[in-house]
Amino acid sequence: MSERTQEAFDFNLSNTQYDKITRMIDNAYEKSGVRAIDESRNIDKFSAKMNGANTSHEVMQQTGVHSWNTEHKIKGQMHIFAEYCKVEYNTKTIQDIKPSMLTPFFESMLERGYSQKTFESYCSTLERFASIFDKAYGGNRAETWHTEIKASRSDLHDSFIQLNVGTRAYNDPQAVVSSISSPVCQMVGYLQLNHGLRLSDACKLQEIIDSKGVAHSKGGQPIQGIYDRLTPNEKSLLHSLNPADFHGLKNRYQAELKDAATRCGEQYEGKATHGLRHNFAQETYNDFIKEGHTPRQALLGTAELMGHHRPDITQHYLR
Repeated sequence: MSERTQEAFDFNLSNTQYDKITRMIDNAYEKSGVRAIDESRNIDKFSAKMNGANTSHEVMQQTGVHSWNTEHKIKGQMHIFAEYCKVEYNTKTIQDIKPSMLTPFFESMLERGYSQKTFESYCSTLERFASIFDKAYGGNRAETWHTEIKASRSDLHDSFIQLNVGTRAYNDPQAVVSSISSPVCQMVGYLQLNHGLRLSDACKLQEIIDSKGVAHSKGGQPIQGIYDRLTPNEKSLLHSLNPADFHGLKNRYQAELKDAATRCGEQYEGKATHGLRHNFAQETYNDFIKEGHTPRQALLGTAELMGHHRPDITQHYLR
């Protein structure tokens, strides 16, 4: 069994701010008319399919909510997302929430150790609430949010913890990176292992080359000095790459990392694409300690290099 180290969101909003979000969500929900507690779910789905709905996304847009438990989950998870947007982007109303805020929210879930199952639950909930928004106020949120959530699922799904899986850091991360087949994907591996970059940042090779050290992390927060931190060999490898190979890099990297881990006898599960960041965190923390820093100083220094807002998040990487 994996050790659960999930750190729940705690945004410390005032009672007034919290209650305002609650009212806005309740109002949108009631105005949308999606509550269908006494109606047949199967008949509702059948009617949607008869009306041309083919995919689960299309069926969801045409069906209601058929249980109180589901309604409670939808409102609760939407509330967490709305709190996040208020704190990170200072949104005034839930209608101010943009599709671009979804992926940073999911990445923040990843940093806090949420499970793959919970990630998928939030994806479904937020797709559902986008449809509720549209029913209540009009607009095209269902499609724009769906596009963003679909991309996040593709990029982040395998990085979340799978329950009953204990693997996080690799036993021999250098061997894994060295076994990655293509030079461009190997470069991404080096950026994760040696510099602690998130997958989304490590794949921004052209931005790193062009900016000589500034790439954008979740929420648009810059991580300074990426290029300057590279070793001479890493810089040489980076400049030898063909920019035409940067297209679709995330998916290719995940596939090649999985193959490399398998060849090295490492277990590719759960946080496998995030595992190299675990290795970086542990190595960096140990280096700080060896240099004579206190545990608190080592934690703060590691958190800064990893681009964490809060050092307690970094503690998850040290287990």
